[in-house]
Amino acid sequence: MESAAKAANRAVWEQARTNRGMLGMGTTLVALAVVEHGDGTNALAVAHIGDSRLYLLREGALRQVTVDHSLVQELVDDGQISQRRRPYILSAMSLLAPSASSRRSKWTSST
Repeated sequence: MESAAKAANRAVWEQARTNRGMLGMGTTLVALAVVEHGDGTNALAVAHIGDSRLYLLREGALRQVTVDHSLVQELVDDGQISQRRRPYILSAMSLLAPSASSRRSKWTSST
C-alpha cells in the first residue's frame, strides 16, 4: 500500500512540475486494507495523503480518524486559527489562490 501511494504521489507531483496549468496540484488518498496477523487475527492498515479524511461510523456516531496534511491544518495545529474557522479559511484560500491550499503530501500509516 505504501509503495502504491508513493508511486501515485510521484506521478501527480511530476505532472504538476512539468505542466504549468497544474502547478500546486497534489495527491489526496485514503486507503484501507485488512492485514492478517500470524495468529489469525486481523487489523486495519490506513494510509492517507493530503486533505482527504477517514471517518469511522459506529453505533450512529461519526468519528474522524485521520488528520489532514494541509497548510490550513498546520495553522489549526499551531493555534493560529481555530477549528471552527477552518472551513472559511479553506474557502478564502481557494478563491484567492487555488494552489495556495495545496501542500506537498506526506506519508503516514497506522495499524
